[in-house]
Amino acid sequence: MQPAPQWYFESFRLDLNGGCLWRDTEMIPLRPKTFAVLVYLVDHAGQLVTKQDLLDAVWPQTSVGDSVLKACLHEIRQALGDTAKLQQFIRTVHRRGYRFIAPVTASDVPEVHVPEEVAASGEFPPKAISKPPVAHGSGILVDREVVLDRLQASLERSRQGERQIVFVTGEAGIGKTSVIEAFMRAQPATAGFVLGQCMEQHGLGEAYDPVLEMLGKLCRGLHGERITAVLRQHAPTWLVQMPWLLDDGDRETLQRELLGATRERMLRELPEALEVITLDIPLVMILEDLHWSDYATLDLIAGLARRREPMRLLLIATYRPVEVILRNHPLREVKPDLVLHQQCTELVLELLDEKAVRMYLTARFPGSQLPVALTRLIYRRTDGNPLFLVQLTEALITQGFLVNRGDRWGLEGGLDTVEMALPETLRQMIEQQLRRLEPEALRVLETASVVGVVFTAASVAAAMACDVETVEEWCEQLVHQQHILRPEALRTWPDGTVSARYEFCHGLFQHVAYQRIGVARRVRLHRRIGERVESAYGDRVAEIAAELAMHYRRGQDHARAVRYLRLAADNASRRYANREAVDFLTHALQLAGQLSGAEYATQYTAILEQRGMVYRMMGHMQAAAEDFTALAAYAHMHAQTEAAIDALFYRAGVLSWLDREQCLATVAEAVSLSQTLQDETVRIYSRSWAGYWHLLWRGWQGTDAQACANAVTAARQAGDRELLGPHIGRYAYFRSLQSAYPEACEAAEEGIRLACEAGDASEFLLCHFFLAWSLLHWGQWGEMRRVLREGLTMAERNGHHRWAMLLRLEEAWLYEQLGDWSRAYELAQQGLVEANEAQLGYGQLVGTVLLGRAALGLGQLQQAFQYLDTMTRKLDAERMLMDWIWLMPLHQSLSDYWLQLCEYEHAQREAQCVGEVASQPGEVTYLAQAWCTQAEVALTRQQWPEAEQKLNEALTLVATAEAPLAAWRVY
Repeated sequence: MQPAPQWYFESFRLDLNGGCLWRDTEMIPLRPKTFAVLVYLVDHAGQLVTKQDLLDAVWPQTSVGDSVLKACLHEIRQALGDTAKLQQFIRTVHRRGYRFIAPVTASDVPEVHVPEEVAASGEFPPKAISKPPVAHGSGILVDREVVLDRLQASLERSRQGERQIVFVTGEAGIGKTSVIEAFMRAQPATAGFVLGQCMEQHGLGEAYDPVLEMLGKLCRGLHGERITAVLRQHAPTWLVQMPWLLDDGDRETLQRELLGATRERMLRELPEALEVITLDIPLVMILEDLHWSDYATLDLIAGLARRREPMRLLLIATYRPVEVILRNHPLREVKPDLVLHQQCTELVLELLDEKAVRMYLTARFPGSQLPVALTRLIYRRTDGNPLFLVQLTEALITQGFLVNRGDRWGLEGGLDTVEMALPETLRQMIEQQLRRLEPEALRVLETASVVGVVFTAASVAAAMACDVETVEEWCEQLVHQQHILRPEALRTWPDGTVSARYEFCHGLFQHVAYQRIGVARRVRLHRRIGERVESAYGDRVAEIAAELAMHYRRGQDHARAVRYLRLAADNASRRYANREAVDFLTHALQLAGQLSGAEYATQYTAILEQRGMVYRMMGHMQAAAEDFTALAAYAHMHAQTEAAIDALFYRAGVLSWLDREQCLATVAEAVSLSQTLQDETVRIYSRSWAGYWHLLWRGWQGTDAQACANAVTAARQAGDRELLGPHIGRYAYFRSLQSAYPEACEAAEEGIRLACEAGDASEFLLCHFFLAWSLLHWGQWGEMRRVLREGLTMAERNGHHRWAMLLRLEEAWLYEQLGDWSRAYELAQQGLVEANEAQLGYGQLVGTVLLGRAALGLGQLQQAFQYLDTMTRKLDAERMLMDWIWLMPLHQSLSDYWLQLCEYEHAQREAQCVGEVASQPGEVTYLAQAWCTQAEVALTRQQWPEAEQKLNEALTLVATAEAPLAAWRVY
């Protein structure tokens, strides 16, 4: 047959020009090699095609195993709705090859028929012949009609825009996967199914792995371009987790856009994206084995369930309730809450009753009359567990108790003999089945169990130190003869290795096989598998860090286990899954205790610092302080003075949210330690950090400002942009308080650029805060509004609630200066509520003062005084972060209040307080206003010389500094 642009068979069209397979109007995605195999078979329809023919045609000059070809054929059969048992399209000719047996037509050549002699040979069953009898009982489903009907009803509701979250639950072997597969088979080809599986890695699974697996399939599928575009617009935090969809330019752009992204943003973005996607593409997403899921995936499911916007999504999740209880999995609390609020449905699969067991046996052995007593015996022994039922029935056949007598099956031997031969439990049943395997097949299976429920032949071959082809042959036997494995899609490793992939038909098979392996052999196998996969991934090992950590942990290679646990924690942090990151690091800390000498010291300190940073990111300040305290103590004890100083300043940072005195004591300890070093640079940076905390907690000291300036100079001279970043931002604040507003703005803008380079969201927002402060006092209010919008957008989008609150309070201050007191009052009130909820003293201070100033502007004098007096009394009783700075606007507001009441003595006293504080850093704006107020009081008292003196001082001050707010007040 000559190649043609279009080939047709049944409802399928093979488009050679487009490289696509179509079923009616639906495009069916195939990998390029799989497509090439199908093209070769169709091009030789009706002819015997040997394995070597296909290998030579599709993989010329490339050495691949038979299993690669078999995996391609498996994919083709799945795409065509065919199976290796039915063989409606592709016939396997035993030990010889394959034949494409469906009639084929082409757009420009006559129809091609399978030769009559082939059909007559019996190798090609005509359409009129009924399907062959069931060869294995695993495909029979009984007594699940109610569950399937409820799933169908949920699907119909989801198609109408009512999102559906369905949990299918039951014990191991109850048939959860079988129900899902039966449900999928009942749907039309256009139904959009996508599957993901939670893998058992003993609490150390990668965050969102099953969800990312499903998204990856969607992006590679029929609507891939559309879905990728939606993710780019609505869920960039998810798209960036799939780098294979991005080029270098896109990746860099996204990373800049996602600076400061958080867990809250990820959990918000994907539901929003799915709402857009399902407007055009209804989806069914299936998550299997949710009892092994990470916390982040569960958070996403709960978030999807709780949203109310229309979404044409059916999400089905399976799990074992017993596993949830034993693991104390958070699903134990989440699912009942969703049920209580009618946000999900639970479908509980029960054990089969005796009637259902009889139905199964009737379907398994059609036309046969098995003894009722045998049915009862099977029911009693299996308790109606479907997996046990299937395996026990097949064992009766294998052991010769059930025999095929031509047209029907019958019992051979007495029931007493049968009963004695039957295992008591499902585990014993599986053990019995495994013992019947050939020794080499059993060794392959046991080794595969070390890899996991899903494994590659290449991994098994490496662990067994044998060739891949041998492993593949045994795996194929375990697929077709023993029904213990099933084939999966091919896996290509980064080093170019292409390997067949298989999955245990049930996790229990893998569990039992794994438990058979002795400890020493298990350790050896885990280590070999880890080494092979590590080598295959090369510089991309971070992609499989959790998997490698598991193998090396069980392989007793503690050093490499710790390394990969830390890499896995990095992965979790990049996915904003901080709880998972803490879990990884806690395991790493435990394993680090098995290391010795310098290796222990290096890893122990690195893990403490890494986990402390994650805790800080989570807002768990007490836990972060504990890690930094332990880090500082260890470093100091082992004469690692610089590391101890760094740890102490980390500790001071988190303690600033918790305890003023401990924060300052920690700063003093760090500075004292720095004095013991000969390195002047370390002392400079230490004094700068100490100066900043003194500024915020104690008040102004010129030496602190100079220390920060020295640190900026040192960082510039060293060309160290990483160190310059945090110091330049704080330098901006020092300069702003000295009324050097243009220089302060320039420094803050540089800090923002450096924070973007470093990917430091905290510094980015801090510099926005200082920049807005400087712009306010410089009178650049339009630019201030732009800066606040940029900072607020970033903070709100990413869930940085504290920073959003602080920036909103600055916005309230801007409106107060603009004279829009109603808007200022509204924003300040919102900020104060949020500060009270967060118990954030600085926010309470600012919110209260701004409410007082806005109330003054609105003429609500009594209310204004209540706000201002309340904060004055509070500050008299306790210190707050940055309290001395806010004494200036607080006392200036009280001075204005007393002036309006003509209480000049009180007004002058408050103005003097403002002047005393402002004169320390030379804050022109408040100093000029204080002198102006004192001049106004002197004028009312007809004290002309004093009034003239204060006015001249104010005029001289504003004439020598760029301080528009002060100038406006004075002039």
